Amino acid sequence: MAGLVAALAACGGGDRDKDTVPTNYLSKYQGTWYEMCATPIQFSPGVSSNASTRIKFVVSAPNASGAVTFDIIEEFHDSIPGCWATGLTPYATVRTAQVPVAGYAGQQHYPVAVGTALHDVLSLSRPASVVEATGSGVSSVMVNGTPVWRITFSDGNTVDRSQQAAALTGSALPLLKITVNGGTADQFFMIEAEGYSDSFFQR
Repeated sequence: MAGLVAALAACGGGDRDKDTVPTNYLSKYQGTWYEMCATPIQFSPGVSSNASTRIKFVVSAPNASGAVTFDIIEEFHDSIPGCWATGLTPYATVRTAQVPVAGYAGQQHYPVAVGTALHDVLSLSRPASVVEATGSGVSSVMVNGTPVWRITFSDGNTVDRSQQAAALTGSALPLLKITVNGGTADQFFMIEAEGYSDSFFQR
């Protein structure tokens, strides 16, 4: 999750237009969106397990100013099928206590083979925040004098996450929402940032 947030804070590129849009413009992103499940987790070269992880976005309805909140939640599962299945309680979750707020900041144009791709650009802001971790196997430990959350899986492998998140301000979050085959279950949006690109879907 730290890598995702850092990448979102550094994205750019392409021409940007700032258009006037209605305050409910970002309502098309409202809902819960899931990253593709990553399993098994690769703890180190040649060391993996049945644990899995994914990032979940919970996007609010726009407020009176047209801004939305992006609750970024990292979910961990201890065994198969883990995050591939629906309705399973995560083994552990990690999120910032202060939820980032995003407002419409224009549109980004990228040349592609068949024309131009158009992305909504959002300004992303959040004060410095503590990071919360809950669930089985979560403990607070010191690493090089810094407190971190440690998630210990049943096979003994561990994942560490910082207990502090830096402030975000003036960041850009290019989004492109796509509907495949006209079905709600097939809707997904792509986040593209400098050094990072991923897709999130609703089901």
